[in-house]
Formats: sequence, C-alpha cells, structure tokens
Amino acid sequence: MIERYIDMSIIIDIVIFLVFPVSVFIWYKYYGEEYYIEEEVSCKELLMYGYCLDINHLIERNSPYFWYCFQKVYPDFCAGLLEENPSLGISELKLCAYIYQRYKSCEIAEYTNMPMTSVKHNLFVVENKLKLLPGENLQTWLRNYYATE
Repeated sequence: MIERYIDMSIIIDIVIFLVFPVSVFIWYKYYGEEYYIEEEVSCKELLMYGYCLDINHLIERNSPYFWYCFQKVYPDFCAGLLEENPSLGISELKLCAYIYQRYKSCEIAEYTNMPMTSVKHNLFVVENKLKLLPGENLQTWLRNYYATE
C-alpha cells in the first residue's frame, strides 16, 4: 500500500513538473509574443531609420528604448550635463530627459512606476548636483542650458 502511494506520488510530481513548464511555454508562444510585437516594430524602425518617431510615446509606455531614442535625437544633452557634473548617474540623466521633455513629477512617477516621493527626492538630488539656485526651475534651466550649446 505504501509503495503504491509512493509510486503514485512520484507520478503526480513528474506530471506537475512537466505540465506546468509546457503550459507556460505554450501560453508564451501563443499569447506572450503579442505584448512585444509593437515594441519590436518600434525598435526595428529605430534601427532602420536611425531616429525615433515619438519620444513621448516611449516615455508613456516606460519603454527601455526611450533613453536610446533620446540620445539619438539630442546627442549633446547627456555630454553637456556630464560636463556640468560628471557624477550624474544614468537614472539622474534620464530624469533630466523627462524634465526636458516637459513632464511633471506626477507624470514621471506614473510612467516610471516610481513613488512620487522618490521622484521628488531624485529631483532634489539632481538640482543639488547641478548647483541650481533655490528659486531656479530645473526645466527652465535645462531648456536654457541646452539652447546655449
């Protein structure tokens, strides 16, 4: 009786470990790819044409291609900010890019899935690193700074 129970337990375990991965694979094969089709098309367009058609669309979708596009459209932006302060990190440069594109803190928090407090803290850190005066607006500063280059 115990041997039969152990054999049945082993068979059930094998079935579970085989059925689950196969079902996940089938789901991904038939349904998972449609989530990535639009992203792949926009990436192919980027690589084919060398520019981005709509940066704001990539921001709103929190696309990983946003930073690539932004650097293609504004090639001197990142270099200029790093010249101003070499200790700026990628996340801070991306935040500056969002601000430069005229997005507000609440929109940045929504599109990047970050808490609002984190976005505000990161903005404060960027303003300190760029040595902005207390009344100076980061968006205005970025627009003026990039316009003079």
